[in-house]
Amino acid sequence: MKRAHNFGLLAVIVFTFSACQQSYQVKLRDAALVGDDAPKSGETPAPLPSPAILPTPTASPIPVPNSGTVTHAKESFAAATVLSKKKIDMLFVVDNSGSMGDDQDRLAEGFATFASTFFQRTDLNICSAITTSDRYLARSSSSGVLNDRFTACTNPDGSESWGGEQRASHTQTVIQEFVTKVRVGESGNGAERPGKSLVTFLHDADQWSTSISTAKRNAFFRADAAANISFITDESNWFRYSDSPIDDYNDLPHAQNALTPLNTTDPRKGIRDYLDQFFSALNGKAASQQNYTITSLLHLSLGSNTFPGLALNLFNLTNEVGRGSAMGDILGSASAFTSLYNQIGAGLLKQVKSIQLQHPFHEPGLPDTVTLTVTLVRASGERVALDYGTDFTLEAPQSVLFTQAASQKFEAGDQLEISYSFLQ
Repeated sequence: MKRAHNFGLLAVIVFTFSACQQSYQVKLRDAALVGDDAPKSGETPAPLPSPAILPTPTASPIPVPNSGTVTHAKESFAAATVLSKKKIDMLFVVDNSGSMGDDQDRLAEGFATFASTFFQRTDLNICSAITTSDRYLARSSSSGVLNDRFTACTNPDGSESWGGEQRASHTQTVIQEFVTKVRVGESGNGAERPGKSLVTFLHDADQWSTSISTAKRNAFFRADAAANISFITDESNWFRYSDSPIDDYNDLPHAQNALTPLNTTDPRKGIRDYLDQFFSALNGKAASQQNYTITSLLHLSLGSNTFPGLALNLFNLTNEVGRGSAMGDILGSASAFTSLYNQIGAGLLKQVKSIQLQHPFHEPGLPDTVTLTVTLVRASGERVALDYGTDFTLEAPQSVLFTQAASQKFEAGDQLEISYSFLQ
């Protein structure tokens, strides 16, 4: 149930977030791109990291009077990096305290609409898990705490042989499973701590402890999968009841040494620190190379007027992680939730289905004329041309995004050959 907080003070809080000299504003009751990937007006999104490039591109300059030099380049990639079946893992940390029933209903409805299209892709294997905001208290059912819930994955091993009817039936079963399991109820503990609950889930701990073994990892997240973690709550979950001891804080800060609303420093690791550590160990990559994203459905409208109505640690976490992370208002409609997850889905596709070129391509005739060509080169030497619009699209300034149709043409051992022009 919700708690009444009496702070005995009037506070006017103005939040300004800046990254790389950009400022971002959250539009209430609507999804908003946040973080370093949020484009300015008229500016294209920042490109994503590229798969490993095999040979060095060859180039032959062609002088063009009064317009610099147009240079032709050819790059080759292992086609499996983007055209094989890719993994996406989605975890939902859902507030199960009182008053969350309607929010869970809208989330179920909105996500189901998104999934009705996204989950049908045969070139993705999407797995979902759900835990609760009081998971930190215990792993198993106790005074409202629910067991972690998992849905079937969309395209498990062996699904390649499924017929259309079997695939459609399975997809509907997966969506209905999510709709049922994401309704985690309202009997959970009123002290919502999604940060600590996430950490106990990540490390498969029975309950929160400052001595959690981070060497133990939950098997849900798969190595090299694109991961998204969603927080769904209508409550502030980052403030403290007193000045002592550390665990009187209601939840973890967004990052280590982040300031609390009372302007004191929390020395513990924050949510992002735990996430970076977890995915670095899982994928064998540095924290700066991780590609997990955050989705936060928060009480944004209350946060703009009441202190501490907004879950500051989750607000800050979403902005700080960036990479296409997004926020929406928990009071938004089911259709607003659908739009938010459409946005998240598009970002996940860019992570697993796009290739970054070494140079920004030069396509002055877009959208009518595209000179960039993409060819599948078989091990036998056969060459299969891919079609712009059907098999791939261009993501300015130098990213090529591949569709499900391209994946259906892929064969093991294929190489992708991309020829294009750029200005030098």
